[in-house]
Amino acid sequence: SDKTFWEFIAISWNGLLLVSAVVLAIQSRNVVQEFNESHTLGILIYTNFVFLLCRGLTYYLEDLLDPSIILRFRSIIYSLDVIASLAVYFWPKLFFREKKDADSTS
Repeated sequence: SDKTFWEFIAISWNGLLLVSAVVLAIQSRNVVQEFNESHTLGILIYTNFVFLLCRGLTYYLEDLLDPSIILRFRSIIYSLDVIASLAVYFWPKLFFREKKDADSTS
C-alpha cells in the first residue's frame, strides 16, 4: 500500500542521513581539537540509530498491536529522540563553558 511505501521511504531517508553523518564524523576527526565535534557527532549518530530501530520496530508491530498504542509509542520515540539529541549536543557545550569560565576566573 502507499502507506507502507512512505514509511519505508521515511526510514530509508533517515538511515541515509545517518550514513552521511558517519562519513562526516570520520572526515572531521583530525580537525583541530577546538573545532572537533566528531565525538559528539558519533554519540548523536548512535542515539539516532537506536531511535530509528525503535521506530522500525513500531512499523513491524503495527499489525499486532492496537493503532492507538503504536501511535503513542511513536510519539514517545520521536520526543525522546529530540530530547536526547538536544541534550547530547548542547549539555556538554553549556557544562564545559561554565567550567572554562570558572577555570579562567580562578
